[in-house]
Amino acid sequence: MKKQTKIKISGCFMIALMLPACSTGRGAKRKASESPETVSAAVAPPAPSVIASKELIMIATGEKSPILPISGSTNWIEMSESTANNHDRLYGLLATGQSDLAIDEAHRLLEQQPGDVSVILSLGVAFGMKRNYEMSGYYGDLVLKLKPENSDSMNLMGLRTMMASGNRRGDFDDAISWFKKASDNDNTHVAALLNMGYLQLDLGDAASAVSSFDLASNRCEKCSTAQFGLGLAAARSANWIQAQQAFESIVAQDKSRADAQYQLALVNINGLNNPSRATSLLQDIVSDADGRFQKSVTIKRVANVTLRQLKATDRNGSFPSEGKKK
Repeated sequence: MKKQTKIKISGCFMIALMLPACSTGRGAKRKASESPETVSAAVAPPAPSVIASKELIMIATGEKSPILPISGSTNWIEMSESTANNHDRLYGLLATGQSDLAIDEAHRLLEQQPGDVSVILSLGVAFGMKRNYEMSGYYGDLVLKLKPENSDSMNLMGLRTMMASGNRRGDFDDAISWFKKASDNDNTHVAALLNMGYLQLDLGDAASAVSSFDLASNRCEKCSTAQFGLGLAAARSANWIQAQQAFESIVAQDKSRADAQYQLALVNINGLNNPSRATSLLQDIVSDADGRFQKSVTIKRVANVTLRQLKATDRNGSFPSEGKKK
């Protein structure tokens, strides 16, 4: 019986508030190996920023450009430069990733309007974007004292618990409880589900992660952020068809998503036993004939390593016939 080489799919925290942060169960950063035996998609999907306020529930950003506007406004840069509406300026600064300026603006607004819950919450978001989770949680806790049922603050509390130094399994369980409470309290909340899904995935509970990402995907109309997490979790659970559908939906929405196309190639290698399709997907990334993957330098490098491994494995006759699905 011919041996099939597996190419590892690794997961990482994709904090729904800040830049991607890969971690182990103890919070230490993890680097993906370039060894042929453990080639994986080390680069996390574009992480969403969460704007928590009455006007803005959430926007997901990639390259600091909103891809999931909830409020209906898409001109965040113009909002960040606004002088007519101070709150608009604050939300625009957050949406465009200008956390330091957002903190300054929030402090200025609080001098004018002490106790403004949306501004206090925005401070928590801004500090979360700076990866200062203690301060982020501090402001989240202040909001909960003013509005005990505020799901966005529960999400911030979950982040602080999850990212605290020296975390133990019990702490992670507490973080999951915060995320679940936020999600249960608000059936439109997406960020808490994303955070919970990636934490579950990092803890090895892929089945629960599938449920979290699937619910997040339903709430955000199959947005790419939730679909990417669903694809990773489904692949970890060996639900190859579900993983394939998730990554294909991302590529269909945005053909420049090299990360999703790379994961789709891994699904074709590890689960669908279709090395021909995987080779085509990987070659497309590596050659980048139309230049749509110009910004995906790391993924192109990892895809090239995987492609060489795949070709070497194919020459050795280690792969079964393509097209067979498990």
